[in-house]
Amino acid sequence: MPPATSSNGVSVRRPTVAGCTTVGVHRPRWPWRRPNVATLVEPPAVEDEEDDGNDGPGRIVREKEHPAKPMTIDQALFEMELVGHDFYLFADVDSGRPSVVYRRHAYDYGLIRLTV
Repeated sequence: MPPATSSNGVSVRRPTVAGCTTVGVHRPRWPWRRPNVATLVEPPAVEDEEDDGNDGPGRIVREKEHPAKPMTIDQALFEMELVGHDFYLFADVDSGRPSVVYRRHAYDYGLIRLTV
């Protein structure tokens, strides 16, 4: 028996065993990806007030500030894994300095401490 099609285009397989009430639903996949909204909207024209000749790699477009409580390196590694990032900036409880733990190759980690 061929599959039936509902009004919204979803194909429904009819039961093949007498008395079977289970109906399988097959939803077709989209043959295309949804367009990215960023590609549909043109970016606004940027007017340079003064050209300083800086042809660097980029510019800072976002800035954040986070409250930090002093923590140990083990606590920082736990927080890094908890948020799912490859690095974590924290205030080291032992030295009182800003430090960064980061993921290296395989299951190794690295630590960067700032000296002022």
